Amino acid sequence: LGELVRDDPGTLAARRQPTLLTPHAGELARLLDVDRAQVESTRLASVRTAADRFGATVLLKGYTTLVASPGRVPVWVNPTGTPELATAGSGDVLSGLAGALLAAGLVPAEAAMVAAFVHGLAGRLAAQDGPVSAGRLVDWVGPAWRRVLDGSLPTGFAKMGAMRTDGLSHGPA
Repeated sequence: LGELVRDDPGTLAARRQPTLLTPHAGELARLLDVDRAQVESTRLASVRTAADRFGATVLLKGYTTLVASPGRVPVWVNPTGTPELATAGSGDVLSGLAGALLAAGLVPAEAAMVAAFVHGLAGRLAAQDGPVSAGRLVDWVGPAWRRVLDGSLPTGFAKMGAMRTDGLSHGPA
C-alpha cells in the first residue's frame, strides 16, 4: 500500500467506500513519507495526520494501538495490547477481525476499536500459556469475544474499556 500511495497519491482519495488502514509504525512512515523514528516519537500526531491526509480511519499498531478518524474527533487508545503481540502474523489476525466486523456492518472506527480490544485481550489470554504465535492467538479470539460479551474481563478492563485521548472513558468497544 505504501508504494501504491507513493506512486499515485490519489489512490486512497479516489475510493468510494469508508476505509480502515492498519499500519504499524514502519508502514505508516512509508505512507507519510517520513522516518519511522518520527512516527514512533509522534504517534498521536502521526495517526491523526494519516487519517486526515487519506480521509480514512487509521489503526496504528504498536505498544499502544491508536485509532484515528478524519477530522478533529478524539483518537481512541486501546488498553488491552501487550508486547507479546509483536509477532509475525499477529497483524493479520487483527486485520481479519477488523474485516469481519466491517463485513458485519460496523463503521471503520467501531470495527477498528472492537478488533483492537478483542485482539489485545486474546493476546493477553494466549500469553498466559507461553509465547504467542499467530496460530495460538487465533485460538484465543473466541474466548476473548466471550469475555467481552459476558463481562468477565480481567481486572481493570471492565471499568476502563477503551480510552479516548480527551480523557473520557467508554465501555469496551
